[in-house]
Amino acid sequence: MENLDNSGLSRRALTRKRMSLRTALALPRYGLLHFLQLGARASRINPGTTSRMRPLHLFSCMLRDPSTTGALLPSSPFLAKAMAEASSGSGTVVELGAGTGAITRALLAKHGAPHLIAVEINPELALGLKKRFPELDVRQAPAQDVLAGLQTNKKLVVVSSLPFRSLPAEVSAELQASLVATLERHAGSWLVQFTYQPRKPFEAPVGFRWQHHGMVWRNVPPAGVWVLRRSDEQVFRGESRAVSRSLG
Repeated sequence: MENLDNSGLSRRALTRKRMSLRTALALPRYGLLHFLQLGARASRINPGTTSRMRPLHLFSCMLRDPSTTGALLPSSPFLAKAMAEASSGSGTVVELGAGTGAITRALLAKHGAPHLIAVEINPELALGLKKRFPELDVRQAPAQDVLAGLQTNKKLVVVSSLPFRSLPAEVSAELQASLVATLERHAGSWLVQFTYQPRKPFEAPVGFRWQHHGMVWRNVPPAGVWVLRRSDEQVFRGESRAVSRSLG
């Protein structure tokens, strides 16, 4: 008969319990170390090669240059679809912070390459986009420069993955001013933006207002989709509710 301790567990069961606890405590440490090693490995891999390595490549870019990479993981297909749906009705789409191309692919499927410009300031990620989507106009440049040089008479939509609330205050303010100036120059244009925080991506400037299109729960982390338009424009006519119901 096995000896029992004060808790009523046998010594063998108690030993197994202690070993399980040690293993559980050790796993996160080894898991993170393994993830960091994979991220370093991904930085040496051609960014246009395998889809399985793209999340690690994005993570590696974020570690080495967080000022140009705002996300740890690519957007899910559900968030990409929601962002593309919110850009419906546009003639020209400019995607800011295209990253590894998760949202880019959904925008291409909806609008086609001739109507899409992808902007990515990180040189490695921009190169990966050019290799994945050779038909696409990819611009490795600051968002402000691309927006200032836009020339189109078509209805414009800016689709942004830029992390406004986590950027340095002066950089965020400059980007916001550039976006607002672009929307003011192009009548009927709007901004589609997602954010991980449960609030607006940034405060709406005078003459503009945000509309929440809903939450995408099937994303890591969950993300809210927002649209910024001029206050004096006819807004959405019930489209927001339809889009919100369709989010994953």
